Amino acid sequence: MRLWRFRLKTTLGAGLLLFGIISLLAAGMDVARDIRAMNDVVPIEATPCAASPERGNRLFVYVLHGNAHCPTCEEIKRLALEVVTSDYASRLGKGELLFRDVNVEERENGCFIETFQIFTTSLVLARYDASGALTEWKNLSDVWELASNPAAFRTYLQDELDTMLRRGNGS
Repeated sequence: MRLWRFRLKTTLGAGLLLFGIISLLAAGMDVARDIRAMNDVVPIEATPCAASPERGNRLFVYVLHGNAHCPTCEEIKRLALEVVTSDYASRLGKGELLFRDVNVEERENGCFIETFQIFTTSLVLARYDASGALTEWKNLSDVWELASNPAAFRTYLQDELDTMLRRGNGS
């Protein structure tokens, strides 16, 4: 009977030891894969988020977000698109104003996080000069409080857009 217990304990101990070794190897492989992935990240300097690929004196309305979308995030995006397309249609048509929905969790868009110093879904106005260089920007952080009040949201966004559009025209 003692021999049977000894073999059972030895077998269980060896099984647990083997499980531990396999777990450590798997964790080491995960760490190695993460390190390789970090080396594949494009440096911010190499991704020109501070420059517009579309040349010309333009004002961008960026809705910057990640993969997850809360109801307030969706409302901010919906209201911003509504204001821009209905109230600034002529400027959109001329290319003076552009609306962009940008997922910052996509590799090529990650630089927007540092450029515009965001940490959550954000509505950012960004002005680019004729060479495509970023000249000024503003994070409209009040949209979070105004998302539940469409009229106040509209007024806020219109005021901010009008201010930046005037500055862009040299007025």
